[in-house]
Amino acid sequence: MASYRKIWKSYYGEIPVDENNVRYEIHHIDGNRTNNDIANLVCISIEEHYKIHLEQGDWGAVRSILSRMNLSEDEVKLKSLAASNQQKELLKRGEHNWQKFDRSELSKQTMQKRLKETGVAFLGIINPVENSRKGGLAAAAKQAGFLNTKSKNHGSQHVKETLWWNNGVKNKRSKECPGEGYVLGILPGGKHWWYNEDTQQRIKSKDCPGKSWKKGMK
Repeated sequence: MASYRKIWKSYYGEIPVDENNVRYEIHHIDGNRTNNDIANLVCISIEEHYKIHLEQGDWGAVRSILSRMNLSEDEVKLKSLAASNQQKELLKRGEHNWQKFDRSELSKQTMQKRLKETGVAFLGIINPVENSRKGGLAAAAKQAGFLNTKSKNHGSQHVKETLWWNNGVKNKRSKECPGEGYVLGILPGGKHWWYNEDTQQRIKSKDCPGKSWKKGMK
């Protein structure tokens, strides 16, 4: 875990996740990734993080964030554009990898290392049957919609319009009472979402984290 995430967690606790189980991100307010002062760190959703860097034209960050998102067709195109623009910026500044190294020597060293460690000099598919099997499973899952938050097959769709119930021992989500002995609500002692009106941060905690925190996501 990056050091700045550890710093944020040491002040506010576990980094929250949204309703689709996507973890929130820690953003450097001044854009300086080496400035890990807690006042320079803010916890925001991945969508908010993406919009900030897109507006700044920070294509390296845009590309990195897009790789962590479930992408639409237009976002896939934008990811490609971000990658292209990032490479152009590196070339313009003379910081591209191709400009730093002797490519022929680097390629030779890489091949020798790979040959020594794996016995294979060139990258390739060592087990085509297993590779095809995994590819088929991934394609089937995508086709079924398990990776698409807008699909009826996505896990988030199965909790819509449900309520929390408990029988004094365990919690359960259901549109209707799950059975005898169940009452509405979550057993006490669990963690709740808290929202800080001053910092606009959200965290999960059993107890109120402190002044200016209110229960809920807002």
